[in-house]
Amino acid sequence: MWRLSVPLLLLLLAATGGRSQEVFQDDDEDLLLARTQVDVVGELQYISVHITKEKFWVIRDSDGKMTQIASGFQPPPKDDYGNDIVPGAVVSVPCYIDPSGVCNPIPELKMTVISDTSSTIMANTEPIYQRLLVIILDMAACGNPASIKPVDAATIWLGPNGDGLGGMAQKFTQCSYGMLNLNATAFRAITVQASCIPEVVDRCSFLSIINIADTGAKAQYGYDVFSTFTHIAYVLPPKMQSVCPWSGLALLPGNRIWLQTAAYGVYRWSTIMQESL
Repeated sequence: MWRLSVPLLLLLLAATGGRSQEVFQDDDEDLLLARTQVDVVGELQYISVHITKEKFWVIRDSDGKMTQIASGFQPPPKDDYGNDIVPGAVVSVPCYIDPSGVCNPIPELKMTVISDTSSTIMANTEPIYQRLLVIILDMAACGNPASIKPVDAATIWLGPNGDGLGGMAQKFTQCSYGMLNLNATAFRAITVQASCIPEVVDRCSFLSIINIADTGAKAQYGYDVFSTFTHIAYVLPPKMQSVCPWSGLALLPGNRIWLQTAAYGVYRWSTIMQESL
């Protein structure tokens, strides 16, 4: 009996979701809107806001695209076949996609586990070397410029000499007894000019931040180079603290973190460590 890897599973299942369309009456605005029923397939992940204790669930597909599940959603402990529904599992979620791209699970249809990766992944006994990309968001177009430069980010993560013998790289190596490390040669930090869309500047949409930052990074590096990075850190401009009331966030399980430009954000090693692990 052979097993499919998670990436291959996602590729094979990406196009299998059934689709239908239904027209419904919007009672508030008296508009006829069309909503599409889809089976969203991908890895179940979440973002936890430490201050409010809220969890925002997302599905990450084979291309890395993330679909947010409606606020307040909590996955059931098991599917109809008795499989545990846990973060990191590959699942299929029947839902209606609203105009903003959010998945609204269909109550009468159940989430199904395709592969519970937590039960098949073996413990990694080899040292890990992360290839990190730090993306600094600059929103100068709406009066919210970045105050940290790529050279500053390199100092924070790699140390004053940029060799990985200081900064966060040293912390990772020391605290993990050499099992978690940063690849200093592969490390990159860039600034991306971010558009000031309401989803970001008014509502602090995590996925909108990812989309804007990743698009800008791909424009600078190209898709092939961008895809070589194993982990990404997003650094928000200072004024975003009034919109996003947290110092740092992480996608779990995942490879992306968000950090504020603040004393308890990107300038605090323990915050970076907490979100990175």
